[in-house]
Amino acid sequence: MSSHVIQDIIKSLQHIIQELVKIIKQLIGLGPISIPVANTVPVVNTVPVVNTVPVVNTTPIANTITTNTVANGSPVLMATFQAQEFRPTIAVINLANTPLGVNLNSMVSALQKTLDEQFAPAWGLSANLIVANTSTAPKDAWQCILLDNADQAGALGYHDLTGTNGLPYAKIFVIDILQNNMHLSSTICHELMEILLDPAVQMWAQDNNSGTLYAYEACDAVEDFEYTVNGFPMSDFVYPQFFESFRTTGSTQFDYMGKVTHPFQTTPGGYQITMTAGVVNNVFGSVEKVIDFNNEDRRMHRSEYRKAFATKTHK
Repeated sequence: MSSHVIQDIIKSLQHIIQELVKIIKQLIGLGPISIPVANTVPVVNTVPVVNTVPVVNTTPIANTITTNTVANGSPVLMATFQAQEFRPTIAVINLANTPLGVNLNSMVSALQKTLDEQFAPAWGLSANLIVANTSTAPKDAWQCILLDNADQAGALGYHDLTGTNGLPYAKIFVIDILQNNMHLSSTICHELMEILLDPAVQMWAQDNNSGTLYAYEACDAVEDFEYTVNGFPMSDFVYPQFFESFRTTGSTQFDYMGKVTHPFQTTPGGYQITMTAGVVNNVFGSVEKVIDFNNEDRRMHRSEYRKAFATKTHK
């Protein structure tokens, strides 16, 4: 085991001890483990961001995209909440050389059902999913691109949060998923939900009790829980109530599968990105999650862009 992982575990244990009083009071078991994120996360060819971090304190009705222009003329995609329907087309494009192990069309059909029947009723958000290639994908479509790994993504020029059309896209690394015994459909489900909820990975929700900001991510806190749609595993996801600090323990349903009991809870197999006084942290639900997380290749993950943006902005 590397010294880096050992240090993370030691820090995690220290935070667990500090949280024991809260755990006993709330009767929720193991509390979150907070690990500071280094200030040296590189930002490579990223989309410019605004100089402040937006904080969401209200329940969104639906998510829309507005495009602003910064001084250098580059578009900045900003997520805003408005009471109107929002349903982009997302082209699922398979560029991976590795066999997926599933029928792509059948999986996309199950993902469509998941967005429409589970995610949309909770968040008012969905998308029209299509299977396409780089030449047939509509120019105004968002993209979900399946790649072997981050090395292939770099070689093909997929570095940023947005494609050449200035619209969001998600990257799915097939080899990494299969090597870590994860489910491809659940990982894609996770990414689709999070790209719909916060396309520009810039939104945070404030816990008004502690002042801590939590990344506005749909699945991270509960990412190890899955349910099945048309035979395909799908990721659990949180509800808007999860980000409402006025909610009390057990007062409502906080996630689709009912695994969460109170706002901002990190389940044992999950993690969250937080920010306190400008310091960005990874918060883990267990020591085991710390080890699993450190074994992953996190390059080009959307969450890593979020941490880099926040760290750069708050230096």
